[in-house]
Amino acid sequence: MTVYRIRAGSCYGIEEVTGSCVPKYFSMNWNRHGASLWKGMKWLLYAEIVAIGAGYYVWHKMNVSEEYRKQMYEKHPYVLEGFYRTGEFGGIRDARSNDYKKWGVISEETNDGTSR
Repeated sequence: MTVYRIRAGSCYGIEEVTGSCVPKYFSMNWNRHGASLWKGMKWLLYAEIVAIGAGYYVWHKMNVSEEYRKQMYEKHPYVLEGFYRTGEFGGIRDARSNDYKKWGVISEETNDGTSR
């Protein structure tokens, strides 16, 4: 059992009889907890790097290959929609309409004038 005494000074009124300003229940073993926290953050960083690399690979393949865009249109249209919206945000407005004309797809006009 730890005995505390009240004392005015640098320890904000609580000082352990042994001389430590911080009671035992406030202290942590930073070596044990810090190492496991670092391992978790390291794996999170690795996962982010892999996700960014995979995203860049898919974007680059869609940017270069019309056949891959057609394949994405048939299998994963939401991914291709994100690709087109990113391009439209960057200033490339005619990529969607050019692809739809080549593929023979009738695009729908939205309220803001962009095709879908």
